Amino acid sequence: MGFWRKYHEMFTKKKRYNVDGRKLIVFDESKADDEIKNIIRESFLEVCKNDKIAKNFRVIKLVMQDKFVGMTTFGPTPVFHRGNDVSPAMLFHEELRQNEKMIHINIPKLEELFRYNYHGSASFMKKKICSIIAHELAHIWNFYVSNILSNGRKISGRLSNRISRLMKSVHISNEQKENLEALRVHIHNFKVAIMDEGLAKYYELASQKELPFEKSKFDELYVKAKNVSGDLKYMWGHYMGGDKWFESKLFSAITGRTGLYHHIGIHVVYTILYADQKISLDEIRKMSYFKFIKKYESCVKKEGQQPVVSLTSGKGILDYKRMLDQLMKLYNSLVRK
Repeated sequence: MGFWRKYHEMFTKKKRYNVDGRKLIVFDESKADDEIKNIIRESFLEVCKNDKIAKNFRVIKLVMQDKFVGMTTFGPTPVFHRGNDVSPAMLFHEELRQNEKMIHINIPKLEELFRYNYHGSASFMKKKICSIIAHELAHIWNFYVSNILSNGRKISGRLSNRISRLMKSVHISNEQKENLEALRVHIHNFKVAIMDEGLAKYYELASQKELPFEKSKFDELYVKAKNVSGDLKYMWGHYMGGDKWFESKLFSAITGRTGLYHHIGIHVVYTILYADQKISLDEIRKMSYFKFIKKYESCVKKEGQQPVVSLTSGKGILDYKRMLDQLMKLYNSLVRK
């Protein structure tokens, strides 16, 4: 544990709990009313007592905050990532790499849900918070068991370095070069997020017994994923064919909404489990990205539907290779100028 973390935890208001020999620590950095914070504590304890993933960790920490701030070895670091102003909870890669299982809770967002969406109903709010915590625990499990996120970050770094070398032959502004590099890495990250968010969303809903294996549920999830994928395909084609491709904020603003990852990811995971009921969630979690999507393609074909995503077959509404080819076409046009 780094100096800054020790210092931070020493002077932050907290409560400690012991559940079956496991340590649970809740840090209170929020100025919100006690009512919502008490509901969060109760929900956290309930999930950690009963959740099968939580039982694998000897220490789990939860931080209630009015704004997301992580504690790295270099001191407090504010978050700048997709949807951080609307996400009810968040994890920090730096903390996970330091073997810290720490869930950050967005108190203002949960207060908004409590007052307006749930009209002050503690029971409904508690159920919602339990599902949120289960979702984040699934992300933690993904990180340590399947290395989805850590491997994804390594690959993204290598891609960035490779593209930086290619960019030396392109006569465009430095800002445009940076955005072109970001687009390539972003396509990869989108693929990673489909798997990571899909597994977490599946676990969240399954923990609330909201995922029956029936045709109507398959159809519901497929339609949502198909619509999202169709919108992204149109946007990507329009974006890459226009003269404002370098404005990468446009693409990030759309794919950065976590709901898009959730809709596609939950459909992919559900489809594999629905079509092949001999496979387990842990077996899917340990798959490579390539095997994960290839398995999905065969399963969705079995159900008589077009894949919403594919890697190299070209059969998906969104196809990884097709998107790369479009980006390479843009790159080659810039080299010739």
